[in-house]
Amino acid sequence: MPEVTVRHSDKKSELFSVDKLRASILSAALANSVPEGQATQIADTVTKNVDKWLKGRAVVTPKDIRRVAAQTIEPLHPGLAFFYAHGDRII
Repeated sequence: MPEVTVRHSDKKSELFSVDKLRASILSAALANSVPEGQATQIADTVTKNVDKWLKGRAVVTPKDIRRVAAQTIEPLHPGLAFFYAHGDRII
């Protein structure tokens, strides 16, 4: 996979990490009481879908990644999709 830059709102950037995305999804799923096996399946499905979506893109934002991930999670676990889409804004 070609390198994809994730550009943050504070103008900092980093290379996209599929491992970081997978860990984020897995953590969110487990925090929402999703059974470990199902959480792992969701994380694997989402990382594959996001990886496909990244093809041909050089620069993305964390919001882009979160949006695509949440859209993939929605049919698998709607509650988790909402949490993942809005988790950075939930107090």
